[in-house]
Amino acid sequence: MIPITQFLRPNGRKQEIVSPQRSDEIEKLGAECISWGGRFTAEELQGGVISFACEYGDFDIAIELCRNETGVTSTAFDKMVRDAHKRITVAKEEENQNNG
Repeated sequence: MIPITQFLRPNGRKQEIVSPQRSDEIEKLGAECISWGGRFTAEELQGGVISFACEYGDFDIAIELCRNETGVTSTAFDKMVRDAHKRITVAKEEENQNNG
């Protein structure tokens, strides 16, 4: 399971939660993102929309928006984790080139 900071309505209060069990691939990618300094967040927006994001440094490096519906949220979360992993990998390679 992947740790997530959930921002609760109406005032954005933070709550630490974990994702439901994901595939081995997603669990591994999420763990690597976290080990590299990534942080996962979730927030319910107006109109029943959920925002999943991965923060890396001072930026949201991957974001997925979806309807708060069974199956839809899992697909969006998995896509966001894959995108975050790809983007953090690229960012780390650029950091290594700039420092090396």
